[in-house]
Amino acid sequence: MTLVLDNVHVLPLPNAKPRTVTLNRLDGQRFASAGFLGGLASEPWTWIATTVAHELECDPEDVGCMETDDGDMVTVQGIPVYSIQI
Repeated sequence: MTLVLDNVHVLPLPNAKPRTVTLNRLDGQRFASAGFLGGLASEPWTWIATTVAHELECDPEDVGCMETDDGDMVTVQGIPVYSIQI
């Protein structure tokens, strides 16, 4: 099935399964959440780095990640600031 919107044809993606990426504060409260289609692995990271940099007023290049016993963490200059839930 094709959907037509103002002369733009939108084709369904086969087996496209959306995934939700959630950033939680270290106290467990949800900070931000967004949905992504599979395919581009860099797309969620770009959103994470931009969102965190905007919130904490830092450079997106200062945003990183690390694995801990409690799961994946977003860091700023090596300091854990948010947990990642996928």
